[in-house]
Amino acid sequence: MKKFFCFLILFLFVNITGCRVQHFLITGIKFSGIESYKDGNRTRYKCITEFTDHIMFAVSYEREFQYTAGNIRNGIGFECYATSLGTAYDNSLLKDTFSIIFDKPFEYSGQIYNAGTNLMDIPEFEDQIQIIEDYIGYALCTGGDIRIEFSDTFSQNASFEEGDYTVTFSCETSDEKFLQAETTVKFSLNK
Repeated sequence: MKKFFCFLILFLFVNITGCRVQHFLITGIKFSGIESYKDGNRTRYKCITEFTDHIMFAVSYEREFQYTAGNIRNGIGFECYATSLGTAYDNSLLKDTFSIIFDKPFEYSGQIYNAGTNLMDIPEFEDQIQIIEDYIGYALCTGGDIRIEFSDTFSQNASFEEGDYTVTFSCETSDEKFLQAETTVKFSLNK
């Protein structure tokens, strides 16, 4: 009888938790400067407020739980294996609406770019800014769903004024919401 109850509890647990997906809506974003470092064989990230070598930002989703989708019936073995809940977003950030704006001017290869210029709209920077979607939840400061990396070429050819820069990231979502976040950083590159 004891074995029967253990089996029943296991059966119920697997059927309740196996192969379900939690659905969320992206309702806001967080934006921060980050840098990578090696931890054994893994690359990890930490939040920074001063760039000294490489320019990199993280965009993190603020999300709102919507619902949990039901079980997928693929047999008890499959459900036992898949007892963690997956995550799905019912909206997304539209990459073609991404905007990165500095509140102060900067110089790149001898040309001055004024404060308020959207870096994502400058053809010269198209190959200098890489958008990488990967959940970097192991960042020490905040999780990150999108990493924005500026190339080494950009970092080597850019000159910034001393002091703080407010960097603003904005975008739209597939359900027509406008999202914006900012962070304050210093650029001490090539010094």
